[in-house]
Amino acid sequence: MSTFLRILKAIFGELFKPKSFVKGEAFEDYLRRNVFPDEGYETLHRTHNINIIDDDFNEENKLPDFKFRSLSKKWEFWVEAKYRSKPGKNKIEWCKEYQLRRYRRYDKDLALFVALGVGGSPEKPSVLYVFPLRKLPYTTAFLSALRPYRVSLHDLPIRVDVLRNQLK
Repeated sequence: MSTFLRILKAIFGELFKPKSFVKGEAFEDYLRRNVFPDEGYETLHRTHNINIIDDDFNEENKLPDFKFRSLSKKWEFWVEAKYRSKPGKNKIEWCKEYQLRRYRRYDKDLALFVALGVGGSPEKPSVLYVFPLRKLPYTTAFLSALRPYRVSLHDLPIRVDVLRNQLK
């Protein structure tokens, strides 16, 4: 494919990218800058953002959004990023059943945490929850069940010992 066509394809992909993809990318960037920054975490994997017209989709795109290693403890774990504009009445559907089955497979080998931003904007959510999948292994989470996993936005970045303690 010529350079011109690749550029045209990239521009087209950005212009017509679904709003949900744009929000997801913005929330992932927020997490990387504020919750899991370079000063405390090394990125071992980040699923690349794909366009609907991307011909290069592969199995790696099915991995969770991030795989991190804490610099202090050399501990590795997955993070799946989810942003929701607002919760439902007393609960939030954060994923679909087919996604949950896939996340459970990854959680068997390395802990998988879900970073769920709610309200505000993807670049600055009003509320942030970071919970281990194995503690809330359902597609929908009740707000009361999420409460213990609420992260104070003043306590960012999140410390690795906080994450490890959640697994106990």
